[in-house]
Amino acid sequence: MGTLPSFEGAPALRHLHLGGNRFSGALPALPAGLETLLLQRNELSGPIPARYAALPLRVLSLEHNSLTGGLPPGARTAPGAHEIVFDLNAHMSRQWAWRRCCCSAASWQGLPRPAVWCCGNR
Repeated sequence: MGTLPSFEGAPALRHLHLGGNRFSGALPALPAGLETLLLQRNELSGPIPARYAALPLRVLSLEHNSLTGGLPPGARTAPGAHEIVFDLNAHMSRQWAWRRCCCSAASWQGLPRPAVWCCGNR
């Protein structure tokens, strides 16, 4: 239901949960201290901005959108990263420098954090 505004002007914002709202367009600009970003099940498109890798995100959930490309360099090794989920984005790549993508809860067991969920991507 429309596009997302920039959240850069909200420096106290730590957790943003806007999944399942049918937002469209590009991913928004975010404040430097954001720890949780849940934007799953929208209609967002385009690449994941490179600046997202510099955020202290513990949880990044972008599944079920129309995103393209892959994770920006450094996103998987970002300090504090715990869970990165971007499966079911038909135009995102599964080819990255790291070795593991989880596709089920069973495959999550024993993986070093952060776990990366990327099923259903090309």
